[in-house]
Amino acid sequence: MKERLSTGILIALLFLIVFFIGQQWFIYSMLLLALVGYNEFTTIIQIKKWGRKWFIGALGVILLFIPMFVITATQMYQR
Repeated sequence: MKERLSTGILIALLFLIVFFIGQQWFIYSMLLLALVGYNEFTTIIQIKKWGRKWFIGALGVILLFIPMFVITATQMYQR
């Protein structure tokens, strides 16, 4: 429990820093945060890491972020 609390505090501080840096880095950090959260969740419910269920779930988390990457890429080229 102590490790998860310290990890959460560290991620919150990094989130605040990246929030003020900019849009593209913010999306990358949110993807990383989502994957870390997914990993913690699968640890709690005891899904085997790098198993089929774990991999499909991680792929689903990554696919949720594709629209954000597309939107920011098109906005960068319009400038």
